[in-house]
Amino acid sequence: MTVKYKYDVVCVGTCQMPSLECFHMDISGGWEDTMFSFSIIRGGNKTILINSGLEDDPSDLNNFFASWHKNVVIKNPVKTIDALAKMNIKPEDIDAILVTPLTAYTVGSLHHFPKADYYFGKKGWIDFWAGEKDQPRNVPFVFMPDNIRKYLALNLEGRVKLLEDEHGEVFPGIRAWFAGGHHRSSMAYLVDTEKGVVALTDGVFKYANFEKNIPLGIAENIKENITTFRRLKDEADIVIPPYDTEVLKRFPGGKIA
Repeated sequence: MTVKYKYDVVCVGTCQMPSLECFHMDISGGWEDTMFSFSIIRGGNKTILINSGLEDDPSDLNNFFASWHKNVVIKNPVKTIDALAKMNIKPEDIDAILVTPLTAYTVGSLHHFPKADYYFGKKGWIDFWAGEKDQPRNVPFVFMPDNIRKYLALNLEGRVKLLEDEHGEVFPGIRAWFAGGHHRSSMAYLVDTEKGVVALTDGVFKYANFEKNIPLGIAENIKENITTFRRLKDEADIVIPPYDTEVLKRFPGGKIA
């Protein structure tokens, strides 16, 4: 069965991030306009999200960012369920949520979706729950807020699905593979649309990463990053950097396809 999906990107908050976080070896001292977002994919009698957006109250994440740099603050945060309501989508309408990477600004609203299955890269899932003790790790709530960790562990009865590194088709017309580079939980999701294959991965922060072949400033693995750029050039027609406000300029209203 051939499915061509509609694809929308929804911004749920913005902030300024140091350029050195976005671009490897950047010494400009500049700042980058950054957004937090999720994607809505509709077709084949399914409504699927890529990521669930921020927590309803992102204060803990903001405090963490502020401990790193006082200028890094999430502005104008939007609750995911409110953003969906404006598009006449109810929480119970969501069939699945594909996550990349595993972090508070992607899983913060998972608990709002009572019928959804949740898809994570297996490598990242294992890294979170059983990571190597000698590897540098962030504080747990930055990867997964306490309430979401308990929700996933206790309440889902088989709704957590783990994706292999070369998983292939998740749904008809939607494919997944391990991208890495940013985190062990970083995946690439490729979606068939009328405009061609749309790909999203947090392995691309900004268009300049992909278009100029510049690794992330906070890449855990630069080689994986470069490999992902090359693979996206081969497999995708449109690449969506989930943190780049330029997406909304190139695609007004976030309507990708």
